Formats: sequence, structure tokens, C-alpha cells
Amino acid sequence: MLKLLGYKVTKIILYPMGGIITTNININISSNKLFLISISGILMQLVLYLIVPVSLNNYELFLNLNKMLIIYNLLPVYPLDGYKIYLSILERVVPYSIAIKLFYGISFISIFILFYYTKSIIIFIYLYYLNISYILNYKYYMHKFLLERYLYKFKYCKIKYVSSINMLFKTRYNYIKYGNIYIEEKDALSHNFVSNH
Repeated sequence: MLKLLGYKVTKIILYPMGGIITTNININISSNKLFLISISGILMQLVLYLIVPVSLNNYELFLNLNKMLIIYNLLPVYPLDGYKIYLSILERVVPYSIAIKLFYGISFISIFILFYYTKSIIIFIYLYYLNISYILNYKYYMHKFLLERYLYKFKYCKIKYVSSINMLFKTRYNYIKYGNIYIEEKDALSHNFVSNH
């Protein structure tokens, strides 16, 4: 799906419990594309049910492994696919900053629920560490989100009027309240970055 949508895989890291890929996707990728990329791995697991013969000697093992991978990847835990799937849906209806803050909490709760059911301390520590790192870098990710919108041209079909630059909707072209008027997103971002330079 990455290749079909014109993105590149820059690095693949394999772990005993799975793997992580690094791509050239930016934060402002469209919600539709993020959804398609994130759901494609799960859909591939479902397709495998259809093409692997039931007569295979270890079919039950294969079936159980696929079920586990599907459930695992549907969890709303950063950086799993489930997190990106649900985020791509939520960021359509709330400002991006609120969407990621909300999913910080959901991700942490999900990690502890996962640990409760699996009792896997290795997976728990690994996911806990990734989430703590993500939270500590919140300001960096928000700054990157805004900077991308300032530097690159993105196409949006809808407009949203918001109260501040921190309330931008990822899937809209925003007009930001500035005093008693609303100014274009590009002007507000230009003012933000030039005045802080």
C-alpha cells in the first residue's frame, strides 16, 4: 500500500515480537491514506486465510498465529497499526492536538490491559518505553505538524474556523481567529514562525 500511494520504506527493524518500518510519510498525510496504509497489514492477514490450504499440517497453528496478529494490530496502542487506524478516524472530527492527546491516554490504558491478559513483561516494557518517548516528544511532534503545514502545500476540500493555531484540524484548511477577524492558516503560521525566529 505504501508503494501504491507513492511512499518509500527507508528502514525495517525486526524484533522477536514483530517489526517497525520507517517511511518518508509526513505527519500531515491525508487521513484516508493513513487509514489505507494502516489497515492493509490487517487485511493481508485476512487474505492469508483464503490462500493457505486448510489441509496444511500446521494449519491450526497458522490460524491461531494470524488471529493473534490481527488482534494485536487492532489495539489502539502506539505505534501499532490500530493506533493509526483509530487516529485517522478521530483526527477528522477533532483538532489534531486533541486527537493525539486523547490517544496518549487510550494507548496507555490499552498497554496495561494487554499486560493484564498476556502477562508479557517484555512487550509491556517495550510498548511502555515507546509511549513514554512519544509523550515526552509531544511538543516536537506538534511543532513538526505546524511546520509541515507552513512549508508544504496540501489540498483540502473543506474549511474550518478555529480559535487558535493549536486547534488546527489536520483534514481541513483552517482559518484562525486573530483578534476580531479570522486569518488564513498560511498567514497565521507565517506569523507564528517568523515572530518566533
